[in-house]
Amino acid sequence: MIARARSTIVDCGYREAAERRERLVANASPAVRARILGTRPAYGANSEGTAPGGAQGEVDRLQREIRELALEQKTMQGELEALRRQQAMAPASRAIADVARRFVADLAHVGYRIKGDPVTLTDLQSPRRAQAWCRPRMVAMWLCTSIAREGSTPRVGRFFARDHTTVLHARQQIGRVLKQAPELRIAALATCAALGAEPPAGLHGQP
Repeated sequence: MIARARSTIVDCGYREAAERRERLVANASPAVRARILGTRPAYGANSEGTAPGGAQGEVDRLQREIRELALEQKTMQGELEALRRQQAMAPASRAIADVARRFVADLAHVGYRIKGDPVTLTDLQSPRRAQAWCRPRMVAMWLCTSIAREGSTPRVGRFFARDHTTVLHARQQIGRVLKQAPELRIAALATCAALGAEPPAGLHGQP
């Protein structure tokens, strides 16, 4: 009685293993099926077990897939580079205050000094009227009206504590000012580059 039960258990175990093996073989790919059966894979085999085209057919299919993947990868890389360029070219904030502060920072970077001291935004907004202070102020006002968002002459004038006619005068004299102080031209170009703005025509030698 015990022997029969043990035999039944063993038989059932083999049967289940055999059925499982058959299911795996039926559902497996050629490579996995060959591994289960211990034979060489029949690449390109159809449901009847034949292999039209043989191994060459499988090689051709794989090569097509590789080419398609390579093309897709190239396309994705191109899109990624385009996104990177867009991010790099995205304009920074161009409020009047942003342009003015950036120009002051670029003045310090190029070594522009008045009586040995770097120019500050407070200096440009101060009531000082000496030519040494007027030049950088005029360039700053011109830049603000040229590349700042909502950089109208009245708004720019208020920011620098000046009347809008002073801003208009700065725009009219910008060619002469840039010619007299090349460092101001360099700083202005640096400001445009930092803010992602197209340099105004005056920076290319035309007032």
